[in-house]
Amino acid sequence: MDRRGDVLGRYEKMFPTVMELDKGVIPGTAVPTFETDFGRVGMLICFDLNFAEVRQPLAEAGCDLIVFSSMYRGGLQAQALAFETGAFVITSITDEQGRILNRCGRVIAESTYETLAVAAINTNSVALHMDQNWDKMDLMLERYPRQLRFDFHTREAFYVIESTSERDVSQVVAEFGLEPARAYFERSRRRRAEALQRWTGGPA
Repeated sequence: MDRRGDVLGRYEKMFPTVMELDKGVIPGTAVPTFETDFGRVGMLICFDLNFAEVRQPLAEAGCDLIVFSSMYRGGLQAQALAFETGAFVITSITDEQGRILNRCGRVIAESTYETLAVAAINTNSVALHMDQNWDKMDLMLERYPRQLRFDFHTREAFYVIESTSERDVSQVVAEFGLEPARAYFERSRRRRAEALQRWTGGPA
């Protein structure tokens, strides 16, 4: 629902459990995403988290936020979902340990006995791989010292740029010739296919 209470769209669980299917639950057939005033939102329900058929469309849609409603906590799978999609992930579960994860899967808030987690998130941000983006960092800081914030995920060779001003982070990406992580991986796939075709003479 939007801020006025009007329905923006509906998501139906793509992968009910075998027990649910045995009881006659009908699976969903699509993975929609929804445009809001703070970004694109996707969702998945419980057992869905186990399946690439749900995760991949959310990644391809370029979600800013994914909501995971579940009877189980998701654990590392939820963190991997954030990392894979580059989206913030909110896990809403039936007990404590619901979490808010940043675009690289880092936990920024977690509920305990009070079953409530609260954190400010900034969707005016982007996840980058360090390859070919690292050497532009000093120049960005020099040009916009108070308008950008950096969050480093060194073990994964990622970092997140967050705009702390009215400047849209997509403008920063264009200005400095940055390549978001998902775009970099897609380019890597294309280059791999080209290399295989060049060396083998056949399709990748």
